[in-house]
Amino acid sequence: MATPKGTRCVSFKLSNSEGVWVYSNSDAIHLQVRKGVPTEQDVASPSFKVAVKLEAPDALKLAGELLTAAGIILAKR
Repeated sequence: MATPKGTRCVSFKLSNSEGVWVYSNSDAIHLQVRKGVPTEQDVASPSFKVAVKLEAPDALKLAGELLTAAGIILAKR
């Protein structure tokens, strides 16, 4: 499926079966989380794709929380 015209897409592959995509343009930000597990690999493991629309202040709050959490984890290393 193609990215809508005028929309920026940045993907973060977390593993072979998981990833996060950020779709944005001058009007909106969407965060999409995907997990796809082939049935042959594990018939009981769920596959899904879910997306939420973020307002700019919420996107900044989420970014700040991710930075804080990652900083704490990295400081312990």
